[in-house]
Amino acid sequence: MEMKWEEFATGPARKGGMHVTLSRKGDICIGAAAFERWGKPDAAILMYDEEKKVIGLKPTHPRTANAFPMNALKWGRHRVVRANRFCTHYRIRVDRMMAFSEPKIEGNVLLLDLKEMISAAKKVKALEFSDETSVRGDG
Repeated sequence: MEMKWEEFATGPARKGGMHVTLSRKGDICIGAAAFERWGKPDAAILMYDEEKKVIGLKPTHPRTANAFPMNALKWGRHRVVRANRFCTHYRIRVDRMMAFSEPKIEGNVLLLDLKEMISAAKKVKALEFSDETSVRGDG
């Protein structure tokens, strides 16, 4: 049987690596390691370079007029920035959860390159194929 292999280019998560995602709703989720390396700010100003397609998050005081708070959820050490208005304004849309493959910190700015994103969607419970075969991912 001839196989048509597609190599999974991403590889496993690197321990201590920076993980940042963008959701369909426009939430930017900053993993614990990235948040700590970035200096654990309470808020950030969101910036966008339209030519380079890069989002920048710059730490700021929470009382700054255009500050977006770093929301801590009940579980985990990551932070979420509710950036829906920002994404709508700059017409940034994703159809599923996407991870930035190489988030960087330059100076004190967290850089997120929209050209370097990969799917971070959760696994599905069952995959259905056209030949009526299904694969269960829940067991």
